[in-house]
Amino acid sequence: SQTAQTQASAVSGADGVTRMRLLPGEWGFSSFKDGWNQAQGSITVATGETNREQLEMSPALKITGTVRDPAGAPVAGVSVAVNPNFGNNTENKTDAKGRYEITWQMFNGGNQSFSLTARSVERNLVASHEIDESTTNLDLKLQTGMTLSAKVTDAKGKPVTNAGGNAGVINSGGMTIGGPGHQPAKSDAQGRIEFTAMPPADTYTIQISAKGYGSASRQMSASEAQSNRLEFPAIVL
Repeated sequence: SQTAQTQASAVSGADGVTRMRLLPGEWGFSSFKDGWNQAQGSITVATGETNREQLEMSPALKITGTVRDPAGAPVAGVSVAVNPNFGNNTENKTDAKGRYEITWQMFNGGNQSFSLTARSVERNLVASHEIDESTTNLDLKLQTGMTLSAKVTDAKGKPVTNAGGNAGVINSGGMTIGGPGHQPAKSDAQGRIEFTAMPPADTYTIQISAKGYGSASRQMSASEAQSNRLEFPAIVL
């Protein structure tokens, strides 16, 4: 696309060639195909000329492994996904023997880092490990996750009971909101909202909103946690 308002798309033929008519100027473009890594490039389109650019795509990456509990036993039904999940929206669950198989895409450009995260929200267990294109087999051992907690109130200090929110982590590779097994949390009758099974991180962030109110986001350093629990200051909507 040339700008957010100017876009074009086409499908490649049997020869792998995509043909488009574009306005003169600088264009960035991407190629997508299920089971393949995304490729990106840029081109300068000149008036009256046929401009040619070549993109190289590679097959999507695949990782297999086993997820185990803190005692070392395989765990079934654990959600496994790649984060950040841009284009990696496939979420797998471990089978009866704790095994998983997942495919993912590594985008060209930038220095984005990726991690594979296994998460059991109901057990408050999580495991996360950085991955790259060389990672083909990875076993994960679950450990007690971090719990994020906050009280949500209105300007008069009354609990907001209809608040919803998402939690995320901020590491050197950037920010990830949500994750495998993630469901937006809801505040209870006392206005308290919690996010469990959060993976290790440098900083945690939560984003809260409620119908009839505004929204708010907060960040806290992991160094402020007590016994795998991080209590945020009260959030006023």
